[in-house]
Amino acid sequence: MDIFSVASRHMEWLSARQAVIAGNIANVNTPGFRARDVAALSPADGGMDLAATRPGHITAAGDEATGFAVVLQQAGKDVPHGANTVRLEDELMKASEGGRQAGFDASVMKTFHRLLLASLK
Repeated sequence: MDIFSVASRHMEWLSARQAVIAGNIANVNTPGFRARDVAALSPADGGMDLAATRPGHITAAGDEATGFAVVLQQAGKDVPHGANTVRLEDELMKASEGGRQAGFDASVMKTFHRLLLASLK
């Protein structure tokens, strides 16, 4: 498992998610618009190879993902039919969380890069 490929794939996922969140925010006043989100990143999407070492282990299902699935968010019961399902507060929280996660990924990559360079000296 390469830490750089895992962090890079996670940053790609975060970028796709931020684009969907931006679209939700842009359509906050569009009647009938349904809020969307990007499906959660699975271990297989992150470049991690899962292997069953015993016959009783659960195996990973599905083939190699080439992109990220965009799904409709679940609307609450208080949303009238035909109304917009975007909640600005939720979208801003998700955008902030994504920014924090991207900063963390960048710091992990930077730290491992420094370790790699230090090991070569």
